Amino acid sequence: MNKKKIVAICACTAGMAHTYIAKQKIENEAKKRGWDYKVETQGAAGIENSLTEQDLKLADVIILASDISIENADRLEPYKNIIKVSTGEAVKNTAHIFDNVEIMSTKVVKDSIGTEIFRALNTGISKFLPVIIASGIIFSIVLMAGDVTNCKYPKLSTQLT
Repeated sequence: MNKKKIVAICACTAGMAHTYIAKQKIENEAKKRGWDYKVETQGAAGIENSLTEQDLKLADVIILASDISIENADRLEPYKNIIKVSTGEAVKNTAHIFDNVEIMSTKVVKDSIGTEIFRALNTGISKFLPVIIASGIIFSIVLMAGDVTNCKYPKLSTQLT
C-alpha cells in the first residue's frame, strides 16, 4: 500500500486558537496513520510553513480547514483533490475526514454568494480587530486621564434652545 501524502491549510477568523489546534489535530492524525504531511497556517503570526507548488503537486489530498478566505487561494485552482472544512470540523472530526479522504476529495466548487459574503465579512473583521482593540484601549486611557465632570464647553441641549 502506498503511503499517502496530505497537505493542509488552516485559517480561522481570529487566527489565534483554532488555526493552530486544527494544525495539531491534522498532524497527529497523519502521524497516527503513517502518512506524510505538511500543514500551512495562516494565523495572527502570518503565513507559516508555506506550501510550495511541489508540495501541492505531490499531495494525494489537500485539506482546506478555513473559516475565512485564505491568502493565495488561486494557487489551489488546478487541483481536484481538495477537501473544504471549517477549522471547527477539522478539530472535532479529524479521524472522520481522514477516513473519507477519497470520497470527500472533489474539485472545489464555487461557494454560494451568501457564503462568499460571510467569508468576506469574517476576513474583514479579523483584519480590523487589532484596530478596534487599540481604539478601546486609547479611549479608556483618555477617560482615566481626563476630567469629564468639569467640562468647560456648553451642553449641546443648551445650544439648541
